Amino acid sequence: MKEKQNLFVYRKVLTNKRSWYTRRVNKHQFIKDYLTHVLVLVFVICVAQFALGHTQISVQSMFTFVTTIFWVSLLPIHPTINARLHDTGRSGWWSLLSLVPMIGSASMLFILLQPSEKHTNKWGDCPK
Repeated sequence: MKEKQNLFVYRKVLTNKRSWYTRRVNKHQFIKDYLTHVLVLVFVICVAQFALGHTQISVQSMFTFVTTIFWVSLLPIHPTINARLHDTGRSGWWSLLSLVPMIGSASMLFILLQPSEKHTNKWGDCPK
């Protein structure tokens, strides 16, 4: 039942544009959403690998295809990352930090795993 609930949240975030930038997500909900995202991404890549694996396709074409899937898959997880940044009291613009190679990803991981702000901030009430 929990998996269905996580997929429902995944779909709800995609369809409700207001929730993209005006919500807060606590650390546990962020981890559940992110793991759901990773599982969906792995499933799509496995299906694509199976479907394209039986044809004569170059390594470059497969790399391009998987890279495209990866970048498109960032669209649904980006609002969740922004919501998590809002929960730690930071603007969604901090997500650009992850574009810095190596140091940016480690810094973002550190920021995203910090505890929530206990009080109401400009992005809303503290999530439960």
